Amino acid sequence: MLLPKIVIRNLALNSTRKVLLVFFFFLSFFTHQWGFCLQARHSYSRRERERERRRRRRRRRMGKSSATKDAQALFQSLRSAYAATPTNLKIIDLYVMFAVFTAVIQVVYMAIVGSFPFNSFLSGVLSGVGTAVLAVCLRIQVNKENKEFKDLPPERAFADFVLCNLVLHLVIMNFLG
Repeated sequence: MLLPKIVIRNLALNSTRKVLLVFFFFLSFFTHQWGFCLQARHSYSRRERERERRRRRRRRRMGKSSATKDAQALFQSLRSAYAATPTNLKIIDLYVMFAVFTAVIQVVYMAIVGSFPFNSFLSGVLSGVGTAVLAVCLRIQVNKENKEFKDLPPERAFADFVLCNLVLHLVIMNFLG
């Protein structure tokens, strides 16, 4: 690691040439190391290679590990349970994922480009997160299996959602300036 820094400091090159120099240095270093790996791989004796083949065959015969089977069973049970979910709840779930995805995209954009108007960044992220939270609250209230909101009609829950979104976005617009 010290060699490229010394070479780059002593050379009067523009930044593109410095980047290319470092790239080719690391490329040659890793290809050199890979060459040693290939040579070491072929230095096995015939007996060791045969043992390795037998081990691979045994692993293939054993099949999947128990952890993999458990994970597949878990995903299968989640998929079958979600298939029984009503369509209106699935639509709300998509809306929640969209709001969270929008907030994540804004955070990634801020990390790449910068956050010069920081209040704009905060407004956008808080809008996405706040909308997602309100949509989750709507999903909880509209869900027929939830016993707490059994007496609440879905129209009232949607009206609460719209009113809270209006207040949230008025606050966010005020925060923008």
